[in-house]
Amino acid sequence: MSKFEILSPSRQVAEHLRQGLLRRHWSGEMPGVPALAEELGIDHKTVGRAMTLLEEEGLLKGQGPGRRRKITLPEDHITSKLRFGLLDFEKHARDRRLTADLEQSPYSIVTSSKTLGDLAQGDVKPDLRRIKRHVASVEADAWIVYGGARHVLEWFAEQTLPTFAMFGFMSKLPIAGAGPNSSKGYEDCVQQLARMGHRRIVMLTPRHTRVPQHSRAVEVFLQSLEAEGIKTGSYNLPDWEPKDGGLHVMLDSLFKLTPPTVLIINDKVTFSAVLQFLLERGIRVPDNVSLVCHEHITAFQWCEDPIAYIHWDWAPISRRLRSWMKNVALNKEDHRQTFVDPVFLPGRTLGPPAR
Repeated sequence: MSKFEILSPSRQVAEHLRQGLLRRHWSGEMPGVPALAEELGIDHKTVGRAMTLLEEEGLLKGQGPGRRRKITLPEDHITSKLRFGLLDFEKHARDRRLTADLEQSPYSIVTSSKTLGDLAQGDVKPDLRRIKRHVASVEADAWIVYGGARHVLEWFAEQTLPTFAMFGFMSKLPIAGAGPNSSKGYEDCVQQLARMGHRRIVMLTPRHTRVPQHSRAVEVFLQSLEAEGIKTGSYNLPDWEPKDGGLHVMLDSLFKLTPPTVLIINDKVTFSAVLQFLLERGIRVPDNVSLVCHEHITAFQWCEDPIAYIHWDWAPISRRLRSWMKNVALNKEDHRQTFVDPVFLPGRTLGPPAR
């Protein structure tokens, strides 16, 4: 067991100030001794000795009598202590490009042991009470929430911990974030599909984007169908039981009477499951049904003739995340949101309507 050390008052104050420096509570120059003594409720001599200790460590530099000390923390020394918690939507759902960004980050990334799916109440809505308890149990100075539902991001926006919404329903909330403008992507996609003659267009999207209410992107999808003269209903936005086999049961029913000519699939997990279903049933793509994916899948780039999908540029999203993390380190308030307009890219999984 290591030796227990009782710190003197000046060393205790120095440790408190050191932690504030590491979290960028101050930048540029340190407040003067009188201001710090008043803020901390400690006598001037104790604060002065603490500042001297920090000078001896090289964390502060004196600039002459009557002038404030300059903060001289090395960049890597500052950032290595800052902890960003990552709360995923569900296991294996995270975009690999985000993983690469976080691996290259100079900050400490703390991946939450639970996902929003794990913290859900029943099978739909993440439970805010469970989220609150879980967030309190994780040692993090700020949070990155991946694919958060509206009520989840509203709760994070009310907290003092800085939070970044990576995708999710963040619009008009006082919270930093970035993601694709999915509404624009769906609108362009539906317009091109309609021009090709497709009328039986179905979207498969996670339940939290449909229940208890439609997300903005889902609403735009339905409105785009209506604008093309396609009457909408549950057929275009089917539901299925969120358990093993539920998706296949729904697809069996969907293809039995009025098979769709296009499936727009919102996420890569569902996309893989649909491919398995079609293979087992001998349904050919795109001869019998066309497929469009709304999420980047790294394997797309391996295809000689790419899969049809709604593409967006990751670079602006990556820059926004890095900028926010730096501002958190600098103790700057940052609620700016960046939205990227997607582009619909036809590929080999897209063909004319099956007759």
